[in-house]
Amino acid sequence: MDKKNITEIAERAGVSLATVSRVFRNHPNVSRKMREKILNTAHQLKYSPRITAGERSIGLVIESLDEIHSDFYLATMLAYVAQQLSARNLGLELISIGRIEKLQEHFIHSAIAIPYFEESKKLLLRQKHTRFVLINEIADGVSSVGVNHRQGIRLAYEHLYENGHRKIGLLQDHLGGWGNSERRLGFLESLEQHGVDSKAERSFDITGNTISDVLEHVLSRKFTALVISSESAVLKVIRELHRLGVRIPDDLSLISYEHPSISPYLWPAHTTLKQNHIQLVTNAIDIAARLLDDETEHPMRILVDNQLIPRDSVKFLK
Repeated sequence: MDKKNITEIAERAGVSLATVSRVFRNHPNVSRKMREKILNTAHQLKYSPRITAGERSIGLVIESLDEIHSDFYLATMLAYVAQQLSARNLGLELISIGRIEKLQEHFIHSAIAIPYFEESKKLLLRQKHTRFVLINEIADGVSSVGVNHRQGIRLAYEHLYENGHRKIGLLQDHLGGWGNSERRLGFLESLEQHGVDSKAERSFDITGNTISDVLEHVLSRKFTALVISSESAVLKVIRELHRLGVRIPDDLSLISYEHPSISPYLWPAHTTLKQNHIQLVTNAIDIAARLLDDETEHPMRILVDNQLIPRDSVKFLK
């Protein structure tokens, strides 16, 4: 793909070479209107000043750079993305939703996005010069790669059912978003499959409620097992169950999502659903790299199955 030089950009935009140079050097003495005009012209001419021979970059857009250190999922995905891009001789541009304009300024034509909120997704889709691959989110006309959340919850439910449990609950938080909706649908499908009234109260939302109140309600209903579908709530739930004097799995069996540095070392070690983050990233980068090469790419949706890891937090009921 031919790259146009800055002379053509200056001529097309009707400005001087010095003005184009100042924009590309991010000089402060350029108006926002002029900057946008020159950047738009550069994009129209397929000019990418930051790309040199042998080096191409793919963006990774996340909600906030401040959350990386405290968000296990986000930190894990960032590590895998950086590792795989490096192995493919591709550069990485890490950009937050709050600085989304950097996609245009840095000439990022292809990006992987991990939006947490609907408004963030809408903002991404308004970007004209970048093509996206969404991870664990979906949108019309955009490729996406996600965990097969329905399959995972069904897998957990079947494991509990096979171990004799019939009073099984689902614990969720932040019910918005595609992933949480899919997990709930998987749970409802399991209830229907086993002839349980899906209208009966079997799923519990801890958003806006204290975990203590929710767990006390669950225990009062004589549930024997819970699937904790919130990765961030697991330790809080365990702590509260301990405070309430509930023994795992003697009084209540649990299945949570795998955290490799935590789940095997809990007491008892947790039976978990393992999400294949490496496969998620591999598929997303495959698509993003094709978009980077300006190939005609029809939007696709890829789902990656979960794996059940049996440990000691599920009791066998006769």
